[in-house]
Amino acid sequence: MIYLVSTQTELFNNDDYIIISPDAALNMLNNIPKTDNKRLLGADTETEGLDFVQKKILTIQLGNEDFQIVWDCTTVNISILKDILEDDDTTTIWWNSIFDLPFLYKNNIFPKNIYDGMLAEQLLYNGLNYKNLLKNTADKFGREYTPFSLKTAVRRYCNEVLDKSVRGKIINVGLTPEVVVYAAKDVEYEIRIRNEQLKLIKQQGLDKALTIENKFAPCLAYFKYCGVKLDTKRWREKMSHDIAEMSKYNDDLNNWVINYYNSFNGENGYLKVDRRVGRNINGKYEEITNNLPPKSKMITGKQEIAEEDGKRVIYDVGKFLVPFGYYEGKEFKPFVYTNCEGDLFDGFDTGQYCSINWNSPQQLVVLFEFLGFNLDIIDKKTKQKRKSVSADIIQEQKDICDISIPYIKYKKAAKICQSYGQKWLDIVNIDGRIHPEYHQLGTNTGRISSGDPDDPDTISILTLPKDFETRACFIPDEGNVWISEDFIGQESRILADISQDPAMLDLYNTGCGDMHSLVASKAYKRIIGNCPIEEIKEKFPKQRQDAKKVEFAISYFGNANTIHKNDPTISLEEAEEIYNNYMKGFPGVKKYQNYCQKSVLKDGFVLICPQTGHKAYFDDIDELRRIYQLMHQDGFWERYKYEKRNYPDSQYIKDVKFFYKKKAEYDKRAINYRIQGRGAVIFKLSMIFLWNYIRNNNLINTVKLLIPPYDECNIECPEEIADKMAKILQKCMEKGASLICKNVKLSTDINIGKHWIH
Repeated sequence: MIYLVSTQTELFNNDDYIIISPDAALNMLNNIPKTDNKRLLGADTETEGLDFVQKKILTIQLGNEDFQIVWDCTTVNISILKDILEDDDTTTIWWNSIFDLPFLYKNNIFPKNIYDGMLAEQLLYNGLNYKNLLKNTADKFGREYTPFSLKTAVRRYCNEVLDKSVRGKIINVGLTPEVVVYAAKDVEYEIRIRNEQLKLIKQQGLDKALTIENKFAPCLAYFKYCGVKLDTKRWREKMSHDIAEMSKYNDDLNNWVINYYNSFNGENGYLKVDRRVGRNINGKYEEITNNLPPKSKMITGKQEIAEEDGKRVIYDVGKFLVPFGYYEGKEFKPFVYTNCEGDLFDGFDTGQYCSINWNSPQQLVVLFEFLGFNLDIIDKKTKQKRKSVSADIIQEQKDICDISIPYIKYKKAAKICQSYGQKWLDIVNIDGRIHPEYHQLGTNTGRISSGDPDDPDTISILTLPKDFETRACFIPDEGNVWISEDFIGQESRILADISQDPAMLDLYNTGCGDMHSLVASKAYKRIIGNCPIEEIKEKFPKQRQDAKKVEFAISYFGNANTIHKNDPTISLEEAEEIYNNYMKGFPGVKKYQNYCQKSVLKDGFVLICPQTGHKAYFDDIDELRRIYQLMHQDGFWERYKYEKRNYPDSQYIKDVKFFYKKKAEYDKRAINYRIQGRGAVIFKLSMIFLWNYIRNNNLINTVKLLIPPYDECNIECPEEIADKMAKILQKCMEKGASLICKNVKLSTDINIGKHWIH
């Protein structure tokens, strides 16, 4: 049964619902029988738009399977709901509560006990390709089902189809009988879905994980509600500097191309170059012109005689006109051209110009392949081969050509201008603050994410550069201060706690706590010798700095190849020595990594945090187990050798390749997720403690939660209570850490100032 609380008389005569008074509605809600000492209320809102700062709530709907009450917020004051929504004995059940709660916060309603069905769903299927689970369902009904949507959950748990077609009409038509019925439907299903989810949650041991996520949801919504203030004047000054930097590197690239062109006697967009086109060894002729660009033309040819390995070799050498530009359709566009357009006063400018758009992949692929770079990569999403001119690809091959240096600098500057320029000014709301979108379980590790990685127009405040100029643009309100506190070496300390490596535990519990120096002493033993850990920072600064890369590379299952790749100045032989020294020095880490590798096939998931039960599941684990069993059958490897020799594209060979590729990927996850995931849990626990303190001490809107980047917390408060809040924050963070890390204490670093510091 649907009930409506409204004073709009045009809505009164309708058979689909009954009009009741606010008091009658409140009485019905208060009389709902309790389950496990809690009154369960399905809850949802319909709003004018997505922006809670500028838009209003149109309706709030509450109820259960038996009845649903739709409150017309345009004519009825919803403050009457404050007591029941904030009641200790009431649990409100939402779907994606981080959207709805800021609208309620704006109306001074702060629901206390939250159950978020979307968070439960994400926990249940964390790590899996949720879209694959929906294929059959979507095909059967001929509809598209969005991962982790309420519509999908209704289909999954209630075997019904939830019509969401009305949603897009609400903003334009307002509250109509159709909208009333639509709004009530969401609430009708929420408790049913919760009951089914809880069965699975219990089966998978996710009870504690879900409790933490539900407690953290109102806190994260408060982060979004508070937002953060941007110093727009300072940001514009920074933008001007960044644009000037990008322009300088753009000019450097243009000049490099022109100089390169002229060094080969460039003419009309073509290079005049000598290329060997073939060779004759003892009467056997071989063509060697396969590296010439398309539409190259030989001008003249000659022969060179050389001796190689005691053999007389005759080379055919051609002088070629080689295209130095790209084709747009059939039209050739040169990279270097001369401007011959006249000017009435200045005459003719015969200077050379570079036509390359340094943001055009089409042009850059041609240029870099011409210069000898290998641009082939496998796309992470499509798994198909494609060309890439990313800074990382060029960085890996920087020794091929010295254009790499200005190009990498340009790409870095361009990214700053494109990602951290005008776009941020555009999202400053009318209250002078930016209110980022957060995703509570935005990664498989449980870390929070921000923005949309698939949408280049969205912003992520969690990935802002850490330089002073950027972060100094984020400030508190007048009369307030910014408190920034982060964990010192959190991931290293978590690794020490998990691995229980003796050297690491000794360093943190009784030693100086300088992990970088300790790693340096182990990895660069031949150089550092027996120098005390406390003196390495001063006496061997380079090795200590290099040790940071080694530490993080190996901690996340890297090897000698990883060390060499991260720093090409280190030879592979040196990298192997560093890697072996590290493993000898930290046997606990090796033991931990071996355990993680074995757990992949055994468990089929990563137990991210034993204390809470957070898990990340593996796709294709059944397939991996099947292939693993085959690989351990008698005669498997004999057949493998035969198939590889005679049928290299057979399914047999493909299965083995698939196994080793996936197993390596899952091994890395098993190691990484335990470290990053526990860090995420620690942060959430810390913020839950802080949020409870803010609520219980009537500090809402006085103490603001600003930005939640992984191992750091930022708050804003009046200057007169700053010292007190800094101590409270420290206490909350250390308490959260102590619940997860039992063998190592996580310390914090505090800064108080007039802008974002860490």
